Amino acid sequence: MKIVLISFLLIFIILCTLSACSQTLHFNRNESQRKLPVKKGIAGVRQVLQLRRDVLMTVGMHEIRLPKETIVDDEYQPGKVIFPRNYACTVTLGGRTLTTPKGGVIRLSDTTVTSVQVSAESARFQIGGDTFVFANVMGGEGVTFFEDGNVRCGYLAEDAESEVAGCSISLKRKAGIGSTVWDQDGFEFGNIVFYRSGALHKGVLGDTAALRTGEAIRNFLPGKTEWYENGSVQTGVTAQQISGATAGAVFTIHAGQEATFSATGEPIIPENIVTTSAISIPAFPGIQFHRAKVRLKNNTVLIQEANLDRMALIPVPDSTGTIKIPFGPGPENHPSISFYYETFQPVFGYAGRSFTTREGDQEFSIQDGTLMRWHDNGRLEEAVLAAPARVRIAGKQYLLEKGAMIKWHKNGEVSDVVIQYTNKSRNLVRLVD
Repeated sequence: MKIVLISFLLIFIILCTLSACSQTLHFNRNESQRKLPVKKGIAGVRQVLQLRRDVLMTVGMHEIRLPKETIVDDEYQPGKVIFPRNYACTVTLGGRTLTTPKGGVIRLSDTTVTSVQVSAESARFQIGGDTFVFANVMGGEGVTFFEDGNVRCGYLAEDAESEVAGCSISLKRKAGIGSTVWDQDGFEFGNIVFYRSGALHKGVLGDTAALRTGEAIRNFLPGKTEWYENGSVQTGVTAQQISGATAGAVFTIHAGQEATFSATGEPIIPENIVTTSAISIPAFPGIQFHRAKVRLKNNTVLIQEANLDRMALIPVPDSTGTIKIPFGPGPENHPSISFYYETFQPVFGYAGRSFTTREGDQEFSIQDGTLMRWHDNGRLEEAVLAAPARVRIAGKQYLLEKGAMIKWHKNGEVSDVVIQYTNKSRNLVRLVD
């Protein structure tokens, strides 16, 4: 009799335990000290975490059911959630109900749903008076939202028509490599981006259009375009030649190149690197650079690389102080000159004519048209000799013939690389004592 009672008691305890374990676990998104009931699994080549049981997760004002087998990337803060193949999640954002496709993906912050893969039934949105249809992409990206539920960005499923500052435009559903309109902070993706107000921020212009820049109307070519919130163009591919001035630099942008404008519509050089057709900067008065990659930093226009259409004298330090080196055009489709970041010291350049420079206590003649390189301290690192030179390396004297490559250390001493590697096969160096 006692054995029977004990058996019934054990069965009752087991049933109660099973009943408790089968109940949905409630979990707050920011409850970081409590682990989700997960098991490790494999997805492709990556180890993932899968739920061992149902979880009802509270995320701000949202309650989201995560069924068993849901994949979460992190057991404490599951930012990316992948639902099982037979389950579609439903959430409410911005006053509308969204449903993911079965096996869809959502992304979460501690307080809200930030991104939702949308099913075909919930992929159509009215934003700022225009209709947009969104698509999901590989990797789990769908439509991204601001905290208040307004659409932030996504991928267009089809071309769309819109009106910006009274100008009618077509927006292209650009797909494939290079289709994304990225923002530097990494929170925006897709081929269309909006402001919180619903105003268009970024998109891919489908046709040539007349758009407003400040109070002026300018023509823009198809391509990635960015607007200020009032509808004035911030960045776009210009259909006409544009000239402007920034921080003392005078520049020209030809048709077919990207141009950036201030909020008042004036062409400017932005902080990110852009290409200009021609530019003159205060650091090198009287010299015009072509096809130059430039940027604005601390109210100074910096050049990353550029082309020269004629010889230009550019000041560079040597052991005697500063000399003006004659730089010339480089090979076709190759920059003539490149500069170190945030300085006006060259990285490389081509000699516009032969010239003489002093390194250490010795003068060297540099050959016309050859590639020259510099150390980051402004001292010459590499060049080709226009005349023979005697040099001392490791206590021995060598003769470098005309046409030999010569290399220097940062302190101006000749490197032994010129003996061991650079000129060995060409017999342009020989020991003289």
